[in-house]
Amino acid sequence: MKVYDFKNPADFAELEKQANSGTIDYSMFPPAAYRYFDKLKKLYADFREGKITKEEAVSKKRKYHNEYTIALDDYEKWLTVWKGYQDNIRTAGTKLSAVEKSKTAYDIAVNACEVIGLMIGDAQFCARQMKKIEGNQNDL
Repeated sequence: MKVYDFKNPADFAELEKQANSGTIDYSMFPPAAYRYFDKLKKLYADFREGKITKEEAVSKKRKYHNEYTIALDDYEKWLTVWKGYQDNIRTAGTKLSAVEKSKTAYDIAVNACEVIGLMIGDAQFCARQMKKIEGNQNDL
């Protein structure tokens, strides 16, 4: 099976032609592309069979393509969020090691606050707690 680059206009046009001819195999496509080309294949079949007019087909194709674009954007946003989570988890793992190696209660508190901030996705958590910790450092 040929690997397609869905961001390459030439590949995308080729896939649309395959959908038009009914020869497309989208079974291994990513979800958004699968849905788009499945709908497109059915749309072209309905047009060829005279079930819909050319204007309806053009309108529906535009709608399906907009849905596809939105789904891709949503997926990219989702990937960005999850990559951020993974980065925070890796960094938190390193900071947990620093907590274990800490020799003072102050160092433990600072490192633990950094870990908590990473795990809850609050970049300012540690800074807020540091103000409290530094104000009470004699108590530690």
